[in-house]
Amino acid sequence: MSPELTLATAAAREAGALLRENFGGDHEVDEMLTHDIKLALDVKSQDLIEKRILESFPDHAIYGEEGVAGNQDSDTEWIVDPIDGTVNFFFGIPHFCVSIAMRQGGD
Repeated sequence: MSPELTLATAAAREAGALLRENFGGDHEVDEMLTHDIKLALDVKSQDLIEKRILESFPDHAIYGEEGVAGNQDSDTEWIVDPIDGTVNFFFGIPHFCVSIAMRQGGD
């Protein structure tokens, strides 16, 4: 397994553990729209993922649902959705995940 895939897997599992710990509880809502909910936990989960990625690859770019980080001129970009399925998560529906992808040179 590549170092990038190993890192993405570990970061997703760590963020997933954070989500499991908080699943079914009360959640601080940052913004509620017709078809989307922004939770403080989204930011916390993305911060955790960003920290793990940038510790290993400080020159990479991160494009997350909750903002960008790292070197935005990098040829290597990580795309992060820290709670993919936030509405389900918020309403206690166990169909959500952590999504992390990497694009390098446009691929």
